[in-house]
Amino acid sequence: MYDDVLIPTDGTDAVEAAIEHGFGLARTYDATVHALYVVDETESGAEIVDTGAGSDTRTRYESDGRDALDALVEEGDRRDVPVSTTLVEGTPHKLIAEYAAEYDVDVIVMGTHGRSGLSRFLSGSVTERVIRTTDVPVFAVQR
Repeated sequence: MYDDVLIPTDGTDAVEAAIEHGFGLARTYDATVHALYVVDETESGAEIVDTGAGSDTRTRYESDGRDALDALVEEGDRRDVPVSTTLVEGTPHKLIAEYAAEYDVDVIVMGTHGRSGLSRFLSGSVTERVIRTTDVPVFAVQR
């Protein structure tokens, strides 16, 4: 049923439940986990313009991304599940949907962050945007 499971990560605790479920699916179906970290260009771009610290800010975000991906590789090693990692920069929901299509993943497993208020009303969550922009099933996991 599932040969390829995509787990987008932002390295926060909010994604832990999604990681648990994603690896559970991969283990059950003998699937490969695709771990994806998107350096959000809207966050890093704003800091680069405001602070003039372009390469330092980008380097920090990329380092955080590599750390998050390394944690998923370690989890895969612990569970005997193969993990493929990718770090990209851009708009998270768009790149998650594009990755899923390009690599023909069977399911995307994402956490929900429980954002509320004005920011959610104005922009929606990354998970909601992925659900709206992909044909791939999305397993949304609350923490």
